[in-house]
Amino acid sequence: MPGWRLLAQAGARVLGCGARGLGADPGLERRKNILFFVRNLHSKSSTWWDEHLSEENLSFVKQLVSDENKTQLTSKLNPLKDEPWPLHPWEPGSFRVGLIALKLGMMPLWTKDGQKHAVTLLQVQDCHVLKYTPKEDHNGKIAALTVGGKTVSRFY
Repeated sequence: MPGWRLLAQAGARVLGCGARGLGADPGLERRKNILFFVRNLHSKSSTWWDEHLSEENLSFVKQLVSDENKTQLTSKLNPLKDEPWPLHPWEPGSFRVGLIALKLGMMPLWTKDGQKHAVTLLQVQDCHVLKYTPKEDHNGKIAALTVGGKTVSRFY
């Protein structure tokens, strides 16, 4: 890949590793290679499910999966369609399930009396219980819940 080599050489010159770089130091001329690792987060996925599919088959598979997802959401087998459980008050010694959220960032928040507090912004996308494991099957002491969040495509 000659493009990467040229990019690394140009980066070495700009960062001061060449003879005429910005922060040129005579001792740094001996360095020849600097590696830059660029990670593209928005390119194709790392899975190879679509490697040898034609465009027609690709659209068919995506349509099939979307139809399966729609039928699962509308069926009675979906646990999200069940009636909500009754809310019980918290008692000492009882456990509550955690929440899965994405951290959006930090921002200041001022109270009515003018005090400034740093707060964390969280976004809860789609958080629900996937599986309940009784205490006999888990560790004998307490039961376990498998919690899922953020619905995504199965292909990525």
